[in-house]
Amino acid sequence: MSAVFEVAHLKKAFGGLAVTNDVSLSMSSGDRIALIGPNGAGKTTFVNLVTGNLAPDSGEVLLAGETVTKVDAIGRVRRGLVRSFQVTLVPGHDACRACRACRLAPEGANRAPHR
Repeated sequence: MSAVFEVAHLKKAFGGLAVTNDVSLSMSSGDRIALIGPNGAGKTTFVNLVTGNLAPDSGEVLLAGETVTKVDAIGRVRRGLVRSFQVTLVPGHDACRACRACRLAPEGANRAPHR
Protein backbone atom coordinates (compact mmCIF):
# COMPACT_ATOMS: atom_id res chain seq x y z
CA MET A 1 0.00 0.00 0.00
CA SER A 2 1.42 3.45 -0.86
CA ALA A 3 2.00 6.10 1.79
CA VAL A 4 -0.53 8.91 2.12
CA PHE A 5 1.72 10.81 4.54
CA GLU A 6 5.50 10.75 4.87
CA VAL A 7 8.14 12.62 6.79
CA ALA A 8 11.73 12.10 5.66
CA HIS A 9 14.79 13.15 7.67
CA LEU A 10 13.03 16.13 9.29
CA LYS A 11 15.34 18.34 11.35
CA LYS A 12 14.82 21.52 13.38
CA ALA A 13 17.17 23.19 15.84
CA PHE A 14 16.80 26.28 17.98
CA GLY A 15 20.27 27.66 18.51
CA GLY A 16 22.42 24.68 19.40
CA LEU A 17 19.48 22.55 20.58
CA ALA A 18 18.34 19.92 18.04
CA VAL A 19 14.63 19.55 18.80
CA THR A 20 13.67 17.35 15.86
CA ASN A 21 16.65 15.34 14.66
CA ASP A 22 16.33 13.17 11.55
CA VAL A 23 12.71 12.08 12.09
CA SER A 24 11.24 9.82 9.40
CA LEU A 25 7.90 8.04 9.27
CA SER A 26 5.41 6.79 6.73
CA MET A 27 1.66 6.23 7.06
CA SER A 28 -0.76 4.41 4.79
CA SER A 29 -4.51 4.87 4.66
CA GLY A 30 -6.06 3.71 7.95
CA ASP A 31 -2.84 3.93 9.97
CA ARG A 32 -2.87 5.58 13.37
CA ILE A 33 0.09 6.63 15.47
CA ALA A 34 0.57 8.17 18.88
CA LEU A 35 3.13 10.90 19.45
CA ILE A 36 4.15 10.62 23.08
CA GLY A 37 6.99 11.93 25.19
CA PRO A 38 7.81 14.12 28.18
CA ASN A 39 7.48 17.90 28.21
CA GLY A 40 10.16 19.45 26.02
CA ALA A 41 10.67 16.35 23.90
CA GLY A 42 9.75 18.13 20.65
CA LYS A 43 6.21 16.83 20.05
CA THR A 44 4.68 20.25 19.38
CA THR A 45 7.66 21.28 17.28
CA PHE A 46 7.19 18.15 15.17
CA VAL A 47 3.48 18.86 14.68
CA ASN A 48 4.26 22.48 13.78
CA LEU A 49 6.82 21.30 11.21
CA VAL A 50 4.39 18.82 9.66
CA THR A 51 1.49 21.30 9.49
CA GLY A 52 3.53 24.15 8.03
CA ASN A 53 3.44 26.42 11.06
CA LEU A 54 7.22 26.13 11.37
CA ALA A 55 9.81 25.64 8.62
CA PRO A 56 12.24 22.73 9.02
CA ASP A 57 16.01 23.21 8.76
CA SER A 58 16.06 20.17 6.47
CA GLY A 59 13.99 17.17 5.49
CA GLU A 60 10.70 16.72 3.66
CA VAL A 61 6.99 16.42 4.35
CA LEU A 62 4.97 14.59 1.68
CA LEU A 63 1.23 14.12 1.18
CA ALA A 64 0.23 11.40 -1.27
CA GLY A 65 3.72 11.58 -2.77
CA GLU A 66 3.66 15.39 -3.26
CA THR A 67 6.34 17.34 -1.42
CA VAL A 68 4.61 20.00 0.67
CA THR A 69 7.60 21.06 2.75
CA LYS A 70 7.52 24.61 1.35
CA VAL A 71 3.71 24.83 1.19
CA ASP A 72 2.19 27.08 3.87
CA ALA A 73 -0.26 25.82 6.51
CA ILE A 74 -3.36 26.89 4.53
CA GLY A 75 -2.09 25.09 1.44
CA ARG A 76 -1.58 21.94 3.49
CA VAL A 77 -5.13 22.21 4.87
CA ARG A 78 -6.44 22.49 1.31
CA ARG A 79 -4.59 19.25 0.54
CA GLY A 80 -6.19 17.49 3.53
CA LEU A 81 -3.60 17.89 6.30
CA VAL A 82 -5.55 19.31 9.22
CA ARG A 83 -4.62 19.84 12.83
CA SER A 84 -6.86 20.18 15.86
CA PHE A 85 -6.16 21.65 19.26
CA GLN A 86 -7.03 20.20 22.64
CA VAL A 87 -9.92 22.04 24.26
CA THR A 88 -10.25 21.36 27.97
CA LEU A 89 -13.39 23.39 28.76
CA VAL A 90 -16.66 21.95 27.54
CA PRO A 91 -19.84 24.08 27.58
CA GLY A 92 -22.06 23.05 30.48
CA HIS A 93 -19.11 21.60 32.40
CA ASP A 94 -18.71 22.62 36.06
CA ALA A 95 -15.56 24.61 35.27
CA CYS A 96 -17.51 26.75 32.80
CA ARG A 97 -20.25 27.43 35.35
CA ALA A 98 -17.62 28.31 37.94
CA CYS A 99 -15.98 30.75 35.50
CA ARG A 100 -19.31 32.44 34.82
CA ALA A 101 -19.89 32.75 38.57
CA CYS A 102 -16.48 34.34 39.20
CA ARG A 103 -16.34 38.09 39.62
CA LEU A 104 -14.12 40.59 41.28
CA ALA A 105 -15.19 41.96 44.64
CA PRO A 106 -16.27 45.61 44.47
CA GLU A 107 -13.71 48.23 45.44
CA GLY A 108 -13.43 48.58 49.23
CA ALA A 109 -15.03 45.21 49.99
CA ASN A 110 -13.40 42.92 52.53
CA ARG A 111 -11.11 40.52 50.73
CA ALA A 112 -9.48 37.43 52.07
CA PRO A 113 -5.69 37.78 52.21
CA HIS A 114 -3.70 35.93 49.53
CA ARG A 115 -1.77 32.95 50.85
